[in-house]
Amino acid sequence: MALERGRIIGYDNDRMTFEFTMTDATGKLVDCKISSAAMDQLAGVRGTTPSEREAQFLDLRDEVEHIASDLFDEALPKPVRMIRIFYHHIRSRPNEIPMAQDHARVAGGDEGLDPGG
Repeated sequence: MALERGRIIGYDNDRMTFEFTMTDATGKLVDCKISSAAMDQLAGVRGTTPSEREAQFLDLRDEVEHIASDLFDEALPKPVRMIRIFYHHIRSRPNEIPMAQDHARVAGGDEGLDPGG
């Protein structure tokens, strides 16, 4: 069950994450976050400033949402209310655009998933 695009919440300076939402097939809201390090890794850059994060997210939005959707699918049938994407979920593959590292498997079980929200 793929997630559908939701809305952009924005960059959280304290947590150093970019927050956005997606919806599942039943219309339930799924909160999502991607760390600054993960976005920089996905973009192939370092040191993006907080003021540049929204533009960076918009550039990477399709890829980030694909990773979030894959992580969500891997958690099923458990209910998931939050997806967290970290640096270790991202890697560059030869001849491909950067995508989630082992995004079909969340390291440590449910590390990127928060069923309680």
